[in-house]
Amino acid sequence: MTWWISPFTENPFLLRALFAGVLVALSCAIAGTFVVLRGLAFLGDALAHGILPGVAGALLLGAPGLLGAAVGAVAMIAGVSLLTSRSRLSSDTAIGLLFVGMLALGIVIVSRSNSFTGDVVSILFGEILGASWRDLAQQVVSLALIAALAVAFARPFLLLSFDPEQADVAGWSSRRYHLVMLVMVALTVIMSFQTVGTLLVFGMLLAPAGAGALLAHRLPAMMAWAAGIGTLSVYLGLLLSYHLDVAGSACIVVVAVALFFVIFAGQAVRRPAVRRPGGPTPRLSDAPQGPAAGGGGRVTTSSPVVRAHALAVGYDGRPAVDDVEIDLSPGRVLALVGTNGSGKSTLLKTIIGLLPPVAGSLEVLGGVPGAAPRRVGYLGQFHATGGLLPLQARDVVLMGRFPRRGLLGRITRADREIVATSLERTGVADLATTPLRDLSGGQQQRVYLAQVLAREADLIVLDEPTSGLDAGSTARYRQVVREELARGASVVVATHDIGDALTADQAILLAGRVVAAGTPAEVLSQGGVQSRLAWSGGGLAGQG
Repeated sequence: MTWWISPFTENPFLLRALFAGVLVALSCAIAGTFVVLRGLAFLGDALAHGILPGVAGALLLGAPGLLGAAVGAVAMIAGVSLLTSRSRLSSDTAIGLLFVGMLALGIVIVSRSNSFTGDVVSILFGEILGASWRDLAQQVVSLALIAALAVAFARPFLLLSFDPEQADVAGWSSRRYHLVMLVMVALTVIMSFQTVGTLLVFGMLLAPAGAGALLAHRLPAMMAWAAGIGTLSVYLGLLLSYHLDVAGSACIVVVAVALFFVIFAGQAVRRPAVRRPGGPTPRLSDAPQGPAAGGGGRVTTSSPVVRAHALAVGYDGRPAVDDVEIDLSPGRVLALVGTNGSGKSTLLKTIIGLLPPVAGSLEVLGGVPGAAPRRVGYLGQFHATGGLLPLQARDVVLMGRFPRRGLLGRITRADREIVATSLERTGVADLATTPLRDLSGGQQQRVYLAQVLAREADLIVLDEPTSGLDAGSTARYRQVVREELARGASVVVATHDIGDALTADQAILLAGRVVAAGTPAEVLSQGGVQSRLAWSGGGLAGQG
């Protein structure tokens, strides 16, 4: 027992180092969770290295290193934002350019002074054994700020990690909250570099959070695992550094990475079989019948839900489809039909406010697109969800209630009942506690549809909603749509499925332009549509 405890009880500097390391572990657990889930590993690495010129410049001028680190972090974030918004460069390219440039600038600054050798070592590898009580106080304040950001913006951060488009539709700008998330990561890096150094803080951001993602099925559990693994890494790393007389900061990170691979190996060997639902695929006759089965309040408005005149939609001011006319009343379905690249998704994203109109007028729910996030539900074709996102099916559906509760509003029993009802209506109630990553593609699609139902929206926008669904699930989807129409909701659906198109009230046939518009029977029979748009096997060739 002496071997495990006495180094800390007999050496006050090592005890302070332990406290400092634990504070770093807790900060990195919070920020690192979103770094892993949002896929910000490269940017996190760039931030960790990008503060080098700021710190070096501050020390050269006799200013506090923390101030220089803050300047370097701000320069990195601003540079990445500027390059990605004002050029066609991908974010990875912008990050890479600034990463290399900032690191090289730091080396240039360091090379200007012969007295920098000791300072450079502490910048790169940290000085955990030299942590003072003042350093600890600063880290406590930093941890409190990081925790406050994570709590205050947990919902937009979660939606952002799940799918940035869903965050935008919910009324939380993905760009704005991505920037807030970067500020949180930057604050973690700035306050941690003194302890573990710029080269090693990246390991503390990734390794414990990555291990937590392997172990947890809920976001709070992932953070808790990351905090525990990070704290254990600090303790074991300092202990080994004391007994083996090696660098403390590096030893901490080595232990953290080693623990990650131990957990990874254990998961690979012992991972249980993926849980699948039992019994036959639900049939249409099993679905709830009639409007009473719907989960939302009745829509009472009589004004047009979507109204467009001479509308042109596209990207960067260039029209992809023009001369669009829409007049969609409550309780009606508009089907957008076309092949891949015909402009269906572009028109949908303009209706819900993800893209600005290029020309013409567009009114949605009596205002500009995107002005009523609580009243719009959106199911896109693709989701940013990765295999690591620690969410159960019910968590995904619960996100549909976020716009009604805001940033900090309490999730009520009524919200949870709506979630349960939505899961039941889409036939996945028995999968409520199943991790999302363990569901098949078709099961995930039904969970995403349940999330849309939980919004209780007046306007439901669906992009290829039956993609990946079998015949039974498709029948259930159509029944759910009928229920939503019965309560007065309106639906705009982009589809290549003739069955969906023929059951709509209105249809627009797109092929980079408006080919035809009217009732489905009129649209799908005009002017040799089948030969021009390559119909095949009862559906359109391709999905757009």
